[in-house]
Amino acid sequence: MSKQTLVFTTRTGKPLNLNNCLKLFCQAAPKSGLKAITIHDLRNTHATIFLRQGINPKRGMSRDSENVTIKRP
Repeated sequence: MSKQTLVFTTRTGKPLNLNNCLKLFCQAAPKSGLKAITIHDLRNTHATIFLRQGINPKRGMSRDSENVTIKRP
């Protein structure tokens, strides 16, 4: 396994399982008063907040150094 820095991990320090994350998110969202939203909706909201603050979303939201989600000028 390559060396990586994880933001969120299991209690034992391993990477989180995507299916578990989605399940927990889907359970927590309604309990916190959020309408039905997806993880991708959160990503779009994050990009909008960046734009409103004058931050280029390409700089802070790239999935890796070569693949950026927002490709339009």
